[in-house]
Amino acid sequence: MKKYLLLLLTISISAFFWLISYLFAVQLFTSERSTFIWQNALTLACLTLASFIVSYLAFESVRIWRKCPLATFQNRVCRYFHRVTKGSVVIFVLSLGTLPMFYRWADLSDAPGVMLLGLGLCLLLMSVMFICLSFTKLYQQALQLQNELAMVI
Repeated sequence: MKKYLLLLLTISISAFFWLISYLFAVQLFTSERSTFIWQNALTLACLTLASFIVSYLAFESVRIWRKCPLATFQNRVCRYFHRVTKGSVVIFVLSLGTLPMFYRWADLSDAPGVMLLGLGLCLLLMSVMFICLSFTKLYQQALQLQNELAMVI
């Protein structure tokens, strides 16, 4: 039951990110403006790439947890943590690409709070990046301690 719940959660997270990207693309391509706004295209590219990364990492985590649910400290899981860390860094950098869109929205509606929302989003993703980095370092240290303990015994 837990495996199916985890798979359902993974599919729903991926579907959410893909839905946001799709809705933004529909809004971008069906707008009445005849001029090309590069901020919107950059935001769409960032959302699409982030959706690819989140979907890949979610399905990879389900695959790893299905193969070895009891073996926590393995090199395979350590490589996965490296991929998650790299993915979170890429998503943070991509979120910086959405800031011009937030700036344009804040400028058009004369509401500086919109820009603060964009910065808050970037800071949230930056904190996720730092959490992933710290978990990667902790996991590497735990793996080294487990290897040293196995050598002592």
